[in-house]
Amino acid sequence: MRLFNNLQLSLTTKLIVVSVVVEAVLLAYLIWNDTNLTQTRLLTQKQQEISELATFISATIAPALSRNDMQELFNAVKHIGKSPTIGFAAIKTLNDQTIAQTGVSQQAKPVNQNLLNYIKFIGRADTYQIVTPLKVDQTVLGQLYLEFKIDDVENVLADTRKRGIKNAFAIIVVTAIVLYVLLSALTKNLKNLTAAMTEYIDNKNITTPIPHSNDEVGKLSTTFENLMTAIRDSEESLKESQDFLQTILDHSPAVIYAKDKDGKYLLANQQLKRLLPKAVDNILGKTDFDLFPPEVASRLQENDKKVLDNKTIQLLEEVVPLEGEFKNYISTKFCLFDKNHQAYAVCGISTDITERIKNEKKIKDSEENLRSLANNATDGILVNKKGKHVFTNQRMAEILNTTVDDIIGSTQDFVLHPSEKDNVVQRFKRRLIGQNEPIQYETKRCSWIKKPVSRFQWS
Repeated sequence: MRLFNNLQLSLTTKLIVVSVVVEAVLLAYLIWNDTNLTQTRLLTQKQQEISELATFISATIAPALSRNDMQELFNAVKHIGKSPTIGFAAIKTLNDQTIAQTGVSQQAKPVNQNLLNYIKFIGRADTYQIVTPLKVDQTVLGQLYLEFKIDDVENVLADTRKRGIKNAFAIIVVTAIVLYVLLSALTKNLKNLTAAMTEYIDNKNITTPIPHSNDEVGKLSTTFENLMTAIRDSEESLKESQDFLQTILDHSPAVIYAKDKDGKYLLANQQLKRLLPKAVDNILGKTDFDLFPPEVASRLQENDKKVLDNKTIQLLEEVVPLEGEFKNYISTKFCLFDKNHQAYAVCGISTDITERIKNEKKIKDSEENLRSLANNATDGILVNKKGKHVFTNQRMAEILNTTVDDIIGSTQDFVLHPSEKDNVVQRFKRRLIGQNEPIQYETKRCSWIKKPVSRFQWS
């Protein structure tokens, strides 16, 4: 049955084949049964004819044998030999001596069972030999051997079989034609439904009319239409979700992408496409070697491999040539896993830190310049933040008769005279909140400094 189901045949052909096979088996049985019945009838009829003829001949010959009239016996046997149904006849004594004979026997000895059982036992026979006692007044005088021709029975059976086979063949052909016509009509709707399904699978567009009927095919059509509706709803919902996600990704200032284990892009937002060094219509399916110089692509793929091998989130700094210059990115990379928890892709979110690095360098350079100016100034400079000195120059250290390291981290007590500390601190606070205070004023030097200068001028 599995082999039959796997055959590349249409449903109509399979149904016709099954029907023809079943019908052939039934017809074969009917032919066999009809032949057996015909054979039984013919053999029974033949057996009766043989018995009646043998009895008649025996009754005719027995008187001549009792009179020992040899001429009459010879004439009787000769007359028997002219019969078209008897091929051999012989009159024998009780001690098996032949008195008269005609024809040639095809059998070595008479059959000791009736014709029907004999044929069933040997299958086929052209002759049937019997022995009949020759009696007069219940006295057995001799034996009559008769061999009958029975090939006419086999001929009738052969004709019966041929006629049955011809009729069976005609019935099978007619049945196959009728089945083909009926099944073609019955499966037309099923073929249309199959064609509609194939069109939907191939291009989502159905031109073949979907059949609607009250049979199983009609119910299947209704189920298919419901399934199409559900698929369309799911596809629309999925597309909306994808568009929603893609819109968010495209409006992100970061570069967002995903690549499979072979390095081919599965996802990319507009930020990446805008920054590529050359125009690319569709980045999906391409690798970094299609977009960047080989040495850059190799570094990027090495980082991706590191993420896939470790299966952990990696924070990496990457430098790539974009918009005609090398740009610095801080990239967060992580694996994407399938339902079996196997890593199949790496996703990355890269943020451009090029300007930040440039600004930090500018600030650092500016600080170095200011520090150089401050250290070369003739006035002492002191910067206090939240009550502690965070910067001073060498001149201030000389004024205070100490070192720069001693001043950094100290409080106002290290510089101001105790009698004027509170007043100076309040002035600082009022100036911080925007109140008008003198920009320049003098204060006493702190008491521990042993120098002739007795006052500071603050500005």
